[in-house]
Amino acid sequence: MNRYHDDIQDAIANLGDHLCRAQMLTRYLAEGRSLDDADIDPEAELAIVCWLEEADAILGREWRCRRLGRPLA
Repeated sequence: MNRYHDDIQDAIANLGDHLCRAQMLTRYLAEGRSLDDADIDPEAELAIVCWLEEADAILGREWRCRRLGRPLA
C-alpha cells in the first residue's frame, strides 16, 4: 500500500458514483426522447426538464430552454 492509497480509493469511488449517475441520466433521456408530445404530461415534462438541467450540470454547461412551445404547467 502506498501513501496515496486512501485518496486513490476515494477518487475511484467518487468517479464510479458519478459514472452511475451519468448512465442513469442517459437512460432516462433516451426513454424520454421516444415520447410523443401527446405522451408528455406536466409531470413528465418537469422530469425531462430536470434531466436536461442535470445533464448540462454534469457537462459544465449552462442550461437554456431550447424548445419553443407550451410552457410548463
